[in-house]
Amino acid sequence: VDSDKDANVSVQSKLSSLSPFILNSPQIISRKEPLLFFRKREYQRDRPLSTIKKIHFGVSFNRFVKVWSSLGLELNKERLTALLDKARSNGYIISSGLENKGKAPVVVVSIMENTTKLNLARAYFHALFLTHVIKVKDAASGNIEQLQMLERAGTEVGNVIDAAWTIFEKSAKLAGWDLSKTELQTEGFVISIKN
Repeated sequence: VDSDKDANVSVQSKLSSLSPFILNSPQIISRKEPLLFFRKREYQRDRPLSTIKKIHFGVSFNRFVKVWSSLGLELNKERLTALLDKARSNGYIISSGLENKGKAPVVVVSIMENTTKLNLARAYFHALFLTHVIKVKDAASGNIEQLQMLERAGTEVGNVIDAAWTIFEKSAKLAGWDLSKTELQTEGFVISIKN
């Protein structure tokens, strides 16, 4: 338990010491980084978690809940209300967990209907950050249960995502990026709440 506190304090202290960092401008990036299309890699049983880079963006709420509940969480009225409140305020909800009968670790993001492109950019940043922390924690996890590690990573990232996004957003603006013009491909599902 102390190592979790130390790791969380370490992530928070590193973030607090950061100021906006220098990003390349869109013009420089477009010259250096052409668009690439990679083949999807299938999950292999012998592959360690740290090599899996699965982010599912724009998943159905049903799929989100299945992955979220793989962490041992039970959906009740209070938790449903908390999830939907978070979705309303952020424009998305995010979770890590397991799919394919507990064999495939994933990060899933469900998006609110009519969310802004800036919120979509933040959701993707959040997912990338969570994936990175999962890979780092997996490499150092030792005997920690996989689900426990996924849950801890989600909690740690949740505690610092606002500060990390603020730093990234400022850095992107300084480099000339307009994150409100972000175009991200999704799986096509949105959360629609009817009153």
